[in-house]
Amino acid sequence: MIEEAAGITRFKTRKRLAEAKLEGAKQNLARVYDILEEVTRQTNSLKRQAQKARRYVELKADLESRLKVVLSGKYRLLERDAAKTAIDLNLAAAEFKGLGGQVPSRNRRMSKRRPDAMRSKSG
Repeated sequence: MIEEAAGITRFKTRKRLAEAKLEGAKQNLARVYDILEEVTRQTNSLKRQAQKARRYVELKADLESRLKVVLSGKYRLLERDAAKTAIDLNLAAAEFKGLGGQVPSRNRRMSKRRPDAMRSKSG
């Protein structure tokens, strides 16, 4: 009653309200710090993932570049082998054709020799 008369009650009420607001602000600030900490962790994780992704892209590009060099070298070797094989085939075909041309004349010679060989066996 004395407090009411002196007008102190009103100040105590304001003080309690101010303390409650201050406590709410402290809790809100604590939540903000927690959120900030979580966002920072996630940001760091995303930065690491982004760095790994960049490294992957670099390594993949390097691998593709090296693979192109290796495959182009193998392609050139295969082309060279194919050209050599084509030359060998052409030479073999020419030789075969030449030998094929000799067959009729050899057959004629063999035909002429057969009767002679038959006569010498019978005699």
